[in-house]
Amino acid sequence: MPEELLKNGLAIVDLNLLKPLLTDIVEEAIVKHFEKPKEEKMLKIAQVCAMLDVDKSTLWHWNEEGYLKKIYIGGKPRYKESEVLAILDGRTSNRKRQTA
Repeated sequence: MPEELLKNGLAIVDLNLLKPLLTDIVEEAIVKHFEKPKEEKMLKIAQVCAMLDVDKSTLWHWNEEGYLKKIYIGGKPRYKESEVLAILDGRTSNRKRQTA
């Protein structure tokens, strides 16, 4: 009978071995579900200009090109800190512009 079950993709499992595994899986799922997402820090134009050592007009051009997009929050332009840091680190994934 056990060989027949294995052929059909079924297996006999000791519940004492399965319980800790299932407990770990469920606990991990609960933690992930209720985990608070990390909030993105948003930067003002002046902060981004200072960090990247560029003029406001450069930020405008980069926004138009899609290189560094601004987001409006409460009607005010902001930039995601992670995207600015990616440019500084040279690891921007949406890089449309080649820098010298």
